[in-house]
Amino acid sequence: MTLSSSIKILIAILTTSTSLLILRASPDTLTVELSASFDAHIWEVHKVYQNIGFKATNAPKGEFTITNKRYFKSLNDLDFQWFVEANGHKIADGSFALKTQAQASDAIKLPLNKITTKPGVEYHLTIKALSKTSTDLVDAGHTIAWEQIRLTHLESPATPTVSTEAMGVVENDSSIMVSGSNFVLSFNKQTGSLTNLNYNGTEYLKSAPRPDFWRAPTDNDFGEGFQKKAAVWQNAGKERTLTSIQSSTQKKGSVVVSTEHALPSIESRYFTTYTIEANGVITVDCSFYAAAHKQQSELPRFGTLFELDKALTQVNWFGRGPHENYIDRSESAPVGSYSATVSELKFDYIRPQENGYRTEVRQLALRNPETGEGLQFQGMPHLSFNASTQDKDTMDSSKNQQLHPYQIPESDRLYLNIDYRQRGVGGTNSWGAAPLHKNTLPWIDYHYSFKIAPFQKN
Repeated sequence: MTLSSSIKILIAILTTSTSLLILRASPDTLTVELSASFDAHIWEVHKVYQNIGFKATNAPKGEFTITNKRYFKSLNDLDFQWFVEANGHKIADGSFALKTQAQASDAIKLPLNKITTKPGVEYHLTIKALSKTSTDLVDAGHTIAWEQIRLTHLESPATPTVSTEAMGVVENDSSIMVSGSNFVLSFNKQTGSLTNLNYNGTEYLKSAPRPDFWRAPTDNDFGEGFQKKAAVWQNAGKERTLTSIQSSTQKKGSVVVSTEHALPSIESRYFTTYTIEANGVITVDCSFYAAAHKQQSELPRFGTLFELDKALTQVNWFGRGPHENYIDRSESAPVGSYSATVSELKFDYIRPQENGYRTEVRQLALRNPETGEGLQFQGMPHLSFNASTQDKDTMDSSKNQQLHPYQIPESDRLYLNIDYRQRGVGGTNSWGAAPLHKNTLPWIDYHYSFKIAPFQKN
C-alpha cells in the first residue's frame, strides 16, 4: 500500500483506557506521538524498556557506571545530564558526554563531595540520557533513559524537637478531650473513635477515621475474581466494635489514648494508639492481628480512611510521582516534591476503579488554598495515599454495574486514605493471574505508624 506524497494520514488509536497513540504516516516517515492525557502505563513501559543502564559503583566517591544495552549504536547520539535533589529540590547539576560502544560500559565520576548537606534531609541523584537532535520519532532533548539513585552517604538523622507547652485532658463517661494552645482532640468512649480534629480553630473531620481494607476493584481484580474472594474486607473496618479504650499521661508530658477494636466479620483484632504532643503532633500506631484460627483472602489494602473538610483542595507530597503509582508499577515514578489539586490526582479509567495512588510518601500536606492552613501527614518512614472527593464504594462495579466516570457522584467531603500499602495492580495477564506474591498482602499481622500535624503554608 502506498500513500500519496501530498496527503498525510492522522490516525488516533485508543491504546489504553483514555490514552491516545498518534501515528502520522507519510511516504517517508512514520511518527509516533503521545497525547497529553496518556496514563501511567505508558510511563512505566518507557522506563522498564529503556536500553541504557545506570549503576552506583562507589557513590561516596561519586563513581557510577553507564551501560549501553544497545546492540548496534554507541551513545554518541545522546547528551547526559545529572542533578541532585534535597527532599525533592534541586541543589546541584551538571552534564557529560559519552561515546560508549554497543554492549559496553563506561565509568563516570561526579563531584558529589562538593554538596553541602543538612540533617534530616534525603538526597537523590538523577542521571538522564537525552536525544541530541530531533528525529521522526522524538524531539531534541527527549528523555531516552534515566535513573534515580538515593545518596544515603550524604544523610544524617535530624535532632527531634521537644515541646514544653502545657496540655489539658478532660475525661468523663462519654469522651476524652485533649487540648493545647493550637488544637483540640476528642475521642468517643463508646466507639473508641477520634471525633474531633481541630487545629487553630478549624475542624477538619467530617466523620471519624476508621481502619480501611478495601479498594474499588480494578480490571485485573475482576479478571482474577478477587472482588469476590476479598468481599469480606469491604465492610470489615466499618463494622468494628470497641473492646477497650484507655488514656494516660506520660512522664515527658505526652498524652496517650489506646483503643482495641474487634472486627467480627473476620474474627480479628485492631489496635490503635494515639500519642499526642503539646504542639499538636499526633503519632498514630495501627496494628492488625489476623486470627490464627481463621483464614481469609489477601487484603486489598491496610490503612486508615479519613473523611475531611472538602476545602483541602491543594496537595503537596514528597514521595513517588508525579503520576499515579503502585507497589508493582512505580519504576517510572521518581521520588520528588510534587504538588497538585485533588482533582488532578485522579485518573478516569473507562470503568471506574482504584486510581490516583501515590507510594513511598515521606510527607503529605493538604491545605485550603484560601487560608494556607490544613493538615500534614508524615510516614514512619513511608506511607501511601489516595485523596478523592468520590467515595470508592460508589465506583464499585462488583455488583455487575457497568459504570462510567460521569456516573460517579461528587461528595461533600474529601476521602483520604493513609495506608501502609495496597495490593499490587498486577498485569501478568488480565484474565486470572494475581499480582506477584511479594506485591500482595497475605493473611498475617500488620503494623504501621504515621504522624498528623497542623500545616501552615509559610
